Amino acid sequence: GFVDPHTHIIFKGSRENELDMKLAGKSYLEILESGGGILKSVRETRKASVENLVENGKRIVNRMMRYGTTTLETKTGYGLSVESEIKSLQAIRILKNTHPIDIISTFMGAHAIPPEFKDKTEEYVDLIIKKMLPQISKQNLAEFCDVFCEKGIFSLDQTERILQAAKKFGLKLQIHIDEIEDTNGAKLAAKLKVIQA
Repeated sequence: GFVDPHTHIIFKGSRENELDMKLAGKSYLEILESGGGILKSVRETRKASVENLVENGKRIVNRMMRYGTTTLETKTGYGLSVESEIKSLQAIRILKNTHPIDIISTFMGAHAIPPEFKDKTEEYVDLIIKKMLPQISKQNLAEFCDVFCEKGIFSLDQTERILQAAKKFGLKLQIHIDEIEDTNGAKLAAKLKVIQA
């Protein structure tokens, strides 16, 4: 079967309207800054129950399986709060335990800066390190930790601090790097010996 090493199946809310924005020349970061992109999914995911997230994820996983996927890795990152990230990881765990497809769980609380932390990125990084990671480790909810290292999102230093903390909590490392601009993230990925970049 197929192995899909990068998915985000735990979310609520659709963003197909953003295709028109992209076709009109808006960049990824412009869409994000206007409250779209990841932040639109965050608003909807935060309102969803664990059961809603499981049901939506199950529909996606069923479709993937019909097309031959037998293993997938899936990330959180549409909660961006302690409560919603834990809820998302619990939804992944339920799917993992009840669906025949093999699912690998990744915590990605560092997917974007949530609106309540606008201009307070350092405080959000501290929340991830001091609150999210300890709870995720204690409940054994994830195998990996991933960070979106990108200009205007998480810097190289912030990314390294989050991933080093995750490693101390026993999580394996992944990194989203340089999707939009070259930040030398590949050097950080090599330094940290991440599993996937």
